[in-house]
Amino acid sequence: MAMARHAYTGVDGAGTSAVQLPEFVGPYLEMYFKQIHHWEAYHVAAFAAIVILGADFLAGLAWIPVQLNCLRKLERNPRLHYDKLSALDWFYIAVNRISVVAFTYHLFRLLTLTPSISWEADDATFSNCILVLFPMVMIFDFFYSAFHWFLHWKSVYPYIHKHHHKQVTPTRGSLDAFNVHPIEFVVGEYIHLLAFYFVPCHIFAVLILMMSGTVLATLNHMDYYACIPGLYDSRDHAVHHARFMYNFGQYTMFWDKLWGWYKSYDDKAGKRI
Repeated sequence: MAMARHAYTGVDGAGTSAVQLPEFVGPYLEMYFKQIHHWEAYHVAAFAAIVILGADFLAGLAWIPVQLNCLRKLERNPRLHYDKLSALDWFYIAVNRISVVAFTYHLFRLLTLTPSISWEADDATFSNCILVLFPMVMIFDFFYSAFHWFLHWKSVYPYIHKHHHKQVTPTRGSLDAFNVHPIEFVVGEYIHLLAFYFVPCHIFAVLILMMSGTVLATLNHMDYYACIPGLYDSRDHAVHHARFMYNFGQYTMFWDKLWGWYKSYDDKAGKRI
């Protein structure tokens, strides 16, 4: 029997209004999700473990083509590599990994409460699972590239984004991707919610974007060349780390090209990688 998504109001024996919550929410993909009305320590621990290990697994997928010798290694100047991570680096990495847990919880809440996001398997189509990825990426990178550009303002840069640019030639994948100031990381994560809220889609599209986004963010911080023709090029982010004031987008350079912020990796004039 299908249960309602939202809580409903009842009246208790004393005649006072009380909120009655369903035990399950759903069905989504023909499954019900149990409502946890009171989170015990083991609930939090299990949820955190699933999210963190899942993120690590997805980041690890980026290294598979490297092990299979499918990606070309980029040239880099070893003198510009930030070799040893400091205690502050590890602290930021730990905080940001934990913040992914909070983001995933809020993402799940958004996905279950937004009527324009379908969970029914029978509703999945090429349009609402694949074609919607393009406007999602465009919306995300519109806000992300603008926010990233703002972090490079001289009055802001020393306090937040400068930390990430200690690494001029990223090589560690997810470690270098996580090694940012927590304010920057949290804002970057939560910008994804705007894309999912504004673009009607299927849950499969959300899963595809979040999973592929983790892989692409990892590839952005490796010294290997990965490319999705017409959309993504890992060398673009390598240019950003080397040149600072170019290539602010995460997944695509569309907005950078539109606003005059783009610099090609093959532009030898100012290449510093």
